[in-house]
Amino acid sequence: MSGTCFSRAQLLAERIRRLSVLRQGPRSFCHCRRIPRTDARSLERGVNRRAVQARCAHVAEQNRQATKAAPACSTIDSSSCEEDESPAYWVAACAEFKNQIKTDVTITAAHREQWDDVTFLGEEDNDDEEEDYMFNCRKRRVPLVFRGVSEFPGYPELARWTREATGGIKNRQIAYKEQEGADLVVWITFETEEDQQAASEKLFGSTYEGHLVEKTSARKKQTQSLADDTDEELSPSMEESLNRRRRYTDLIAELYPGVDMSKLHGPRRIALQLATYRGFSVARQLEMKTAAGISVLKSFLESLREAGAPDWLAAQTEENNGLPTKLLEIIPSPFYYQYRNKSLFNVGRDDSGQLKVGFREFGTDELDCSEMVVHSRSWCTTHPQVFNSVAAAIEDCLRLSPWGPYRYRCSTTGFTHVSTRSSCIGECAAVICINSHEDLPREDIEKEAARIGEYFTEGPGKDCGITAAFVLESGTWCSGLAYPKGYYRCFGSPFLWEKLLGLTFRVAINVFYQSNVPSTEQLYTIVNKFLKPTKNTIFLDAGCGTGAVALTNASFCKKAYGIDKSEQAICDARFNAKLNGIENVEFIKGNVEVVVPELLSTFNDDDDVVATLDPVRSGFNDDQLLLALRSCRAVKRIVFIACRFTLSRKNVVTLCQSIPGFASDLGFRPVKIAMLDMFPQTRDTEWAILLERTSAS
Repeated sequence: MSGTCFSRAQLLAERIRRLSVLRQGPRSFCHCRRIPRTDARSLERGVNRRAVQARCAHVAEQNRQATKAAPACSTIDSSSCEEDESPAYWVAACAEFKNQIKTDVTITAAHREQWDDVTFLGEEDNDDEEEDYMFNCRKRRVPLVFRGVSEFPGYPELARWTREATGGIKNRQIAYKEQEGADLVVWITFETEEDQQAASEKLFGSTYEGHLVEKTSARKKQTQSLADDTDEELSPSMEESLNRRRRYTDLIAELYPGVDMSKLHGPRRIALQLATYRGFSVARQLEMKTAAGISVLKSFLESLREAGAPDWLAAQTEENNGLPTKLLEIIPSPFYYQYRNKSLFNVGRDDSGQLKVGFREFGTDELDCSEMVVHSRSWCTTHPQVFNSVAAAIEDCLRLSPWGPYRYRCSTTGFTHVSTRSSCIGECAAVICINSHEDLPREDIEKEAARIGEYFTEGPGKDCGITAAFVLESGTWCSGLAYPKGYYRCFGSPFLWEKLLGLTFRVAINVFYQSNVPSTEQLYTIVNKFLKPTKNTIFLDAGCGTGAVALTNASFCKKAYGIDKSEQAICDARFNAKLNGIENVEFIKGNVEVVVPELLSTFNDDDDVVATLDPVRSGFNDDQLLLALRSCRAVKRIVFIACRFTLSRKNVVTLCQSIPGFASDLGFRPVKIAMLDMFPQTRDTEWAILLERTSAS
């Protein structure tokens, strides 16, 4: 490479990277994440070379051991494994599934340059009416107090009561505050001021299950610090944040006796909050997650009994040793270190007052007017080292900007976060988030985006490993949460390219994609084996995203449908179907709670319809979709996917509970549950729950 000059630190980093690859051994499983490159800039900043080399060797060895724990696909015959009984079966099934559906697609320059269906660049995502709603939703909020009610009945129940009490007026948001010994306080926000006024007339003085509902003067606090120990009323979101911090402190004290979180600060606290289980072996992590899963299932059983125990519950609980369904052995992740393809960094200041791109300590107060104090990136063991290199380069770039870190709860403009995403072919994109409280001229943001693009294409940041960068302008809701206003391109393509189960996917930078690709391949294999689609099957994918689930199952089905409310996700899904030559799939843009019931009404009872439900972490807030699935006898099987079943189990309860007025065959029962360790070193697991329609009594 004539004309290229490398520093001594860069040469040493390259030698360490090659040594890491050699120590990793041959690649196995479906495909493997590359060993991350060592950050050459950290060497230039004086980091001990032996420490860096030891860290790379340790990561390589840990991933190699994890790979050995999951046997190579080529050495396992799925027919010799007992179905559903061991993780080895799913490794073999994943390889077999991949061979059945893989396509030979070459990503060409024409594919990379096709941007005609980009929907999020150049214009704001929110129109004037939407933006006005965000900043003035107090005018559309109805504050209520439920006399004699102390426990929140749940979002679906309260939304249903609101529609009935107001004569069908749809609410947009519900917040609540419950306190022991006090009446329940609820804030219901409506679409327009006219709806708010009409709803107020009907709700004030109404009754809920015999309890009087009145207007209250309680207001949601917007500027109160979570650290303040006062008697003033906390808003529901702030109170939940405070409770979450307390639970986290209790968990650390239980896992690590002798560790006092109140005295633990800096990088070591960051390491524990990013990877709570990092101090335990892989086997011990799986044991703890299995025990947590059993506890959640017992809570699910109690929820079913309280909501209305169906006829099959007693026999099925006895058959599964006190659990409401069969729980399969937890499936380990193929990789346990640096497995993530995305990461989110905070922008703040370090102890010396310099702008810093890193991680914020969990528990520091972000709701006052101070700038966040962030710490080093090097203590994160779940994302690749190339993210640290990109974040360090962005840090240097932002120090040259006229704007500094965002000051929370102040009417200023500043940088809040940096989001990084990588792909299996070596791409790395970054989204730099800037919050503009005031009406910032577009020209100013475009000028800053151009400066950032020049820094990474022609300036000091051109060799950091970044292939695309964008600036995301955001505003702030009246509740304090941020919402996107518009993307600005600095340089590079707005798409990343991924390989999954032999198919090729184009993924826009603003569209959700699973963070652990090898484990995601196992998840989608489980979906296929659970649902068992045939050439007579109609497949529904509610919340399809880029279309991965629908496309990987389309070749087994008569017809596949994917529904998602994101316009860009639907554009990507249609592009991916055409790219992989799959024709029997249709993607529909719209709210799944509206589109799916309309689609179900076109099916006959004799049709074989299967569905996957993959909601957001908190689950569906409205029961409309779930009740429509129960009422449609054509739907025979459902796989419910959850990354935190404790929050979304209410939806499965709605699908399974005994409801007065519903026939016994208008319901489902959980047959088996597969847990995947998709997020190693953390407390979270991915759940795939197979639900089958109950037979008529």
